[in-house]
Amino acid sequence: MSGICGVLALGSERGDRECFATGLCDHLVRELLCMGRDGSNRWAEEDVSLGHVMLRETPESASESQPLLSSDDRLVMVFDGRIDNRPALFSLIEESVAIVPRNCSDAELALRVYQVLGNATPTKLLGDFAFAVWNRAERSLFLARDPVGGRLLYFVQTKDYFAFASRDEALLALPGITSAPNYELVLHAFAPPIPKPSQSMRGWYRDIMRFPFGHVAEIKAGSPSLRLWRYPPWCPVESTYPSTFEEAVKAVAELLALATADRMRACNIPAMLMSGGIDSASVIAAMREVIPATPTSEKSRIVGLSLVDEGNECCVETAAIVHLHEHFHTEPIFVSTRASVGAQLKAHLMQQFFDRAHPQDNSNVTLFPLFLRAREQGLTSVLTGAGGDIVSDRTGAAVAGVWRSHGLWQAWNMARALSRNNVYLRETPSSRIFLQGCRGRIATWIPRWLKRVLRWFASRPIVERNPFFDRKALLRLLDARESGPGTMHYLGAEPSSPESASNSARRQMLRAVGEGQDMLQHAASRYGITASDVWSDLRLINFFLRLPLALSCNDGWTKAPVRAFLTRSGVKTRVAYRLGKEHIGSDLLRPLQPAIRAFSESVLTKVGPLGVIDAKRLETYFAARESITNLPSSPADDAAEDLVDATAAVAFAAWVLRT
Repeated sequence: MSGICGVLALGSERGDRECFATGLCDHLVRELLCMGRDGSNRWAEEDVSLGHVMLRETPESASESQPLLSSDDRLVMVFDGRIDNRPALFSLIEESVAIVPRNCSDAELALRVYQVLGNATPTKLLGDFAFAVWNRAERSLFLARDPVGGRLLYFVQTKDYFAFASRDEALLALPGITSAPNYELVLHAFAPPIPKPSQSMRGWYRDIMRFPFGHVAEIKAGSPSLRLWRYPPWCPVESTYPSTFEEAVKAVAELLALATADRMRACNIPAMLMSGGIDSASVIAAMREVIPATPTSEKSRIVGLSLVDEGNECCVETAAIVHLHEHFHTEPIFVSTRASVGAQLKAHLMQQFFDRAHPQDNSNVTLFPLFLRAREQGLTSVLTGAGGDIVSDRTGAAVAGVWRSHGLWQAWNMARALSRNNVYLRETPSSRIFLQGCRGRIATWIPRWLKRVLRWFASRPIVERNPFFDRKALLRLLDARESGPGTMHYLGAEPSSPESASNSARRQMLRAVGEGQDMLQHAASRYGITASDVWSDLRLINFFLRLPLALSCNDGWTKAPVRAFLTRSGVKTRVAYRLGKEHIGSDLLRPLQPAIRAFSESVLTKVGPLGVIDAKRLETYFAARESITNLPSSPADDAAEDLVDATAAVAFAAWVLRT
């Protein structure tokens, strides 16, 4: 991804503002150079300065230079992202502005759309983006971020300036911004019983705010007031939804191919982070739909980056990865998790885990070696399937949804099937799954039952004759509540009622996808790599929100249409219908275990009673993570999850100490 930044001076004398804003923007550009390998640039005028660090991802960006000025010199834009609905936008703007070249970059297209739609532009964009526009006539700065957090954006505001950047750590270079951690978020992360701070925009640093995904903001020159609001995201207009399982499989295949093709446009070499799971396997299958395998053609080349346990014939995940590489004829690039990991890679991982620790991305230990290898191979963008579980796996809604559509007996059968076949619920008692799944269904009955009781009570003669009871007011209240939006008890809808996928359910899924994207993109930005998650595509999200649960879950197998798509693509059944969930990432930490143990001991010493930070605050959440002091004593210990959690805890503590 590219890096964007900017500064708007709010204080000081007018003659000093341009120098002040320019100097701060130069600091931000230098801090963002790790995000782009194709140069940097800056634009300044009076009290505002915008900067851009370029990473050329698409063919259209080959000759692009930012910041961009509009044809009338009224607007200045810095843009980071990828736009997927280019044809629709061309049709939209050509009615209002001059003909736009079809080979224009995504940034130039976004600027042309902004000339036509103004602040409503994000509602018409499909893709991953974060951008800022300076309106020279109105002297206002407008910022926007996509609904699923596909691009990063942070900001700070003091009495002297407002600044934004693509990385939070870049903003630490500005005057008056401290690296002190946000202790409320720290305590929540390490002690889940402690509630999350109500201010969701606050990030891991106390003075730095995270620009929320799916929002836009505006601030005017000379005014300290920042207006921020949520905008309605782009939504496809579809008249019908699958009514049979065959239609659902066909629709999933088509949508995956569309989302994958759009993201492959942003790859200099088509590449994929491949695990042995369903989500990444479905993406690589879609990539082969877009680029059929031709042995003698360089154009059919697809690179697959995988973390494998080489030499271990019993590793189910490694066997699945090897099968996918062979079946789809990809060019494998393996990173070994064995003790033979080279000293250079060990040193790099230790540096990333601890010396450059950041709570945003230290929870996924598999990303660093894969992104490092991608950078060594000259890749600028890789595809992932990170959001697949959130978008397509609706295990928690299955029982309630089947009860609603097919009755109580079928709901019980679904609970039994989940206990037998679901990866996460396998061997869980069927009765427990049934009762927990039906809780949402029963919860919807309670308000309905109360309404009926109140309506019956209001119709009694004794109530009608009671001068102290306002019967008409009660009936008006009941009628008003019944006419409002219904309560959603599962994230799905019947094909005949596409509007029943409520805004709240959609926001809930977008929020979950966005949290995962924040972690993924923050880790990728360290290496100047763009990680494009196919499953975070809005078309797939809207489809699975409205897909009937009877078609989504089949015999306890969630993601049923996706699994069927894989088997019809030739993937072995034992891969498409895997039982169990291996933690191969923990094996990457085994060779580092002695160094992790030594580092954890030094960290715990520093956070003792005589430590350099508030030990009383730290005691609360260190006590909640006992695994930090109970690292597995030898590689033979079967404690994969404990090792991963302990490493993340130590890295988190290292970050707190460093700040």
